Amino acid sequence: MSQAELHDTLKQLIVERLFLDRKGIAAGDLATEADLMEAYDIDSVELFEIVVALDEEYGVQVPEEDFSIELYRSVAKLAGLVEKYGSA
Repeated sequence: MSQAELHDTLKQLIVERLFLDRKGIAAGDLATEADLMEAYDIDSVELFEIVVALDEEYGVQVPEEDFSIELYRSVAKLAGLVEKYGSA
């Protein structure tokens, strides 16, 4: 999967898991580098749903000593996690 395809897939996953369409946000609206919490009003509980989704969809399990909420704040950072820790 190319980087662009991964970004598109992650954007769709975020919209579906967080029901962003209810806020009028589509996958194409998510900017790859944008801070999800600031730009799209995603809170820490919703961000944790993304952590769970990455594990379920891609097998991403970040070791506890490396875990930081900052790793999950943009589509680009999520793609990096999939590439580094993913198994799918």
